[in-house]
Amino acid sequence: NDALKRYGTLPDHLKRHRLVCNTYRLALSYQNRLYYQTIQSIAALKPPILALLASTYLPKVFLMAIKVMSFGYSSPNTQFPIRKLSQWLCPFESNAQKADNYIENMCQSYGLDVNTDCIGFNKTKFKETAKPYENQKWSSLEFSLKELSLSSLLIGRHELSHFEE
Repeated sequence: NDALKRYGTLPDHLKRHRLVCNTYRLALSYQNRLYYQTIQSIAALKPPILALLASTYLPKVFLMAIKVMSFGYSSPNTQFPIRKLSQWLCPFESNAQKADNYIENMCQSYGLDVNTDCIGFNKTKFKETAKPYENQKWSSLEFSLKELSLSSLLIGRHELSHFEE
């Protein structure tokens, strides 16, 4: 992974910067296939413009997470709650019903059985498409961006102290 290689060549004072550390953790969790941790890292990225940029990779992360779950929870009798999965995969969506609908449609597009409020994971029914399911606009990310002025976004000056925890 190029990001991880570049991190190793950075001077120590840059490696200790909060933004660099957070993006390093994000790249490392993705490389290690820790998809839940990857999604949590994207949701926690500050300033929000970085989270929005990283969110463009969410469809691929979702595909890989659903694929892993299809093999891990593969059983004709197992039903996994959509609400729980949407909480795991969509922590940046403030509208729970919108997140549930997105997860439901995504799972159906990958050939999984979706019943009332539950998903039936099955490795034999999972079909990996050439193109991951479409991304959507995430309300929490957009709300965070609306908090910034347009001029600060265009100039590249984000009040980092405002967004740091």
